[in-house]
Amino acid sequence: MVSERVVAVDVLRGLALLGMCVVHMPIFGLGYGWATEAAPDSLRTTDRVALGLQRVFFADRSFPLFGMLFGMGFMLRERAAPQAVGLERVASYRRRLGWLAVIGLLHGSLLFPGDVLLLYSILGVLLLPSRGMSAARSFLVAAILCVAAGGLGAAQTEETAPPVGQLPVWSVDENVTFDQLAGSWRAYRRQFERKAYVDGPYRSTVLVDVWFFSAGIRAGLVSSYGAGVLTFFWAGAALVKLRFFAPHRRKWHVRLSQVGLGLGLPLGLAALCTRASVPGDTPGTFLLNGAGALLTVAGYLGIVPLLVNRHPRAAPVRLAAAAGRMALTNYVLQSVAGTVLFRWYGMGLYGRLSHAALFIIAVAVFLGQAVWSGIWLARFPTGPLERIWRRLARRIP
Repeated sequence: MVSERVVAVDVLRGLALLGMCVVHMPIFGLGYGWATEAAPDSLRTTDRVALGLQRVFFADRSFPLFGMLFGMGFMLRERAAPQAVGLERVASYRRRLGWLAVIGLLHGSLLFPGDVLLLYSILGVLLLPSRGMSAARSFLVAAILCVAAGGLGAAQTEETAPPVGQLPVWSVDENVTFDQLAGSWRAYRRQFERKAYVDGPYRSTVLVDVWFFSAGIRAGLVSSYGAGVLTFFWAGAALVKLRFFAPHRRKWHVRLSQVGLGLGLPLGLAALCTRASVPGDTPGTFLLNGAGALLTVAGYLGIVPLLVNRHPRAAPVRLAAAAGRMALTNYVLQSVAGTVLFRWYGMGLYGRLSHAALFIIAVAVFLGQAVWSGIWLARFPTGPLERIWRRLARRIP
């Protein structure tokens, strides 16, 4: 029976949470469009640096890392409960997914429409066949899914918005309605966001959140994004089967960190420079960024075990591990912080802060979470949401 936690996995969860916070805070503060599409020429130097750090180290990197960690968690629980066999394990896992779906539904509808928990809970069922497979076969499935994701991405075309003359007439002085969202949310997304998050009322805020959230889930289930999520689920499960984080895999860790970071970071920087000189995402920029993202994630998978094994008591390791042990709680609390800071019923800072300020706030929020997580875990074995989730998923007599 596995009695000890894999500290490297906890640290990777903490790193993924930092990345999520850095990527999501500009969405809370500026909206989806302005958070990702601001023209570099219109930004101050400090804002360009903040965007550069976000894109090279975190954007498109935290998503695959988070997906791998989901698969790792699944396989670690499988190995930690050998007394639960057969249908009992499957039923326990499905209950966990069911309650995770409830948490994700509430989170995405009331706090952050970019929630991934509901999508993970739906796609997580497709990870069950990996239980009886070898690491090699699991990696083969991940490779097939990766090819499928690439094929779907190449085949899909972005839906264009209808001409302005065909859009429902809408004024920012009006409350948002379902019919307006159904007819023109792609064309008026920024206006709808500003109305919901700056002016209210709460009905408009919830309606916009629910609409954007449901649109994201629908797209995730039928697009390359969903296939990509499954790819990383299976790859994470395969890494656990290989005992990748064991100290005797040090040579793997060294090579992966050297190759991953040595190639991934320069490719990410090249993609950033290309995007700055050529408007829009060209195929070349897309490929550069995608390759850089995957290699950088591989580098993180290599360097974190090295640091954990060499400096297990170092402050950054302990802080990241504490935050990672409470990943579900901290993920939701980041959204609570974002709504309190930026929405009209909180401090109302939406649209008022720069990219540099939002980057600093994101790092500060994560550091606060890491410190708080350490204090909490000194008294309790798990985080509050983790404890509730575990109790809800437990079999009821």
